Amino acid sequence: MVPCDILLISPPSIAKLRRPPRQPQVSKDGYVPPLGLCYLAAVLERGGYHVDLIDMQAENLRGTDLAHWVRERRPRVVGIGTTVVTYKNGLRIAELVKEVSPTTPIIVGGPQATFLIEETLACPAVNILVRFEGEETIVELMHHFDGQGPALDQIRGIAFRDGGRIHQTEPRPLIADLDALPFPARHLLKGSLYAKPGVLITARGCPSHCIFCAANTLYPHVHYRARAPQAVVDEIEDLLSYGVGEFFIADDAFTLQPKRAIEICDLIMARGVKARWTCEARVTSMTPELVRKMHEAGCYLVQYGVETGNPDIMKLIRKGIRLTQVEEVVNFSQAAGLDVICSFIIGFPWDTQQTVRQTIDFARNLCRMGAREPNLGGPNRGLVNAMFAYLTPLPGTHLYDQADQLGIRLLSRDWDRYTMASPIIETRHLSADDMRDLYIEAARSAIAQPVVAEVT
Repeated sequence: MVPCDILLISPPSIAKLRRPPRQPQVSKDGYVPPLGLCYLAAVLERGGYHVDLIDMQAENLRGTDLAHWVRERRPRVVGIGTTVVTYKNGLRIAELVKEVSPTTPIIVGGPQATFLIEETLACPAVNILVRFEGEETIVELMHHFDGQGPALDQIRGIAFRDGGRIHQTEPRPLIADLDALPFPARHLLKGSLYAKPGVLITARGCPSHCIFCAANTLYPHVHYRARAPQAVVDEIEDLLSYGVGEFFIADDAFTLQPKRAIEICDLIMARGVKARWTCEARVTSMTPELVRKMHEAGCYLVQYGVETGNPDIMKLIRKGIRLTQVEEVVNFSQAAGLDVICSFIIGFPWDTQQTVRQTIDFARNLCRMGAREPNLGGPNRGLVNAMFAYLTPLPGTHLYDQADQLGIRLLSRDWDRYTMASPIIETRHLSADDMRDLYIEAARSAIAQPVVAEVT
């Protein structure tokens, strides 16, 4: 058995670390591969390290399963990637690994850890926190542990405890050329466990400044970097070699550069790539030509973040779109054959029962534009549906940083509850019960799909 240099762990979401021993295999619905860890694994393998990757949620593993694995394989280093809904379990896993192997260095990263430095390093089991992008940082850290790299305080983009204080090193510049990264190490995953095994990104970041989103602050200074169209289609072909017939482009906004998106579609068709795919897009960048190209290239569903049906709130949340623009884009998207999902948020600081009902009415009118059944990439008109979520101020967002000034009262700081599927705040105008009633009202209008927190 090849010695394990580093074990990368994707924790389970919410409180699923300790399931009953005889509980059957959980459903894979909603599970998507931990793409960030796969990128880390790829650069580590390119550097000559032996990497193992465990996705505890998809593999339905308990803490005892992981403890047994660590005892057997004795990894030299353990890295844990976290999101909001996996953050607390990530810290629990760090403690578990430390109990089993006290001298093993434990590294934690991910969006939640990036913005919660003190809280993360308050966990004694965590040795090092990696902030923002981790591909270059993780390789330098492994060199450090090999005794061939710089001292910790010379490695950019990390934080660690130094005696009784937290030491935060100089920020690491973002990776200028994303095409220089290897494709994610998908061979380390058990692809059959995922509802959506085919996931890729074509760009990182978003130049918008929506107050509820951390995409802008996760990629400071250079807010958007796009990969070359040829490299994107190369990865699509590589992805399909794993036996998947469908993929999801997980960019914050795939269509941000319309000419580039069209070029990707043209390359997909020119190479004869046969696969269905979905993406998220911004209405500001959509044109009838782009929609037609996407449909021809195999795209069958697009999701637009609309957020509100009130024009004044639309300006206050800095979304940068107009309601008339939304109506126009949704109309020509469904007319061209794309199924459409429009996502909305309940509970902005300025929302009242009247403005939320205005949003529900706007969503209902959008849905009336579409067909009664999904087109699924066929020659007919597309279905238009709506999805509602509760406003959830996440670390790194303007809403979280300015919650008091905006009149937001956080009902809990238990990160396990920050799923967007239940109210976690109250505002000056809406109680948690108000938001819950309005959410039910939207669902009963037969237009709303429930939010399911994905594990990423």
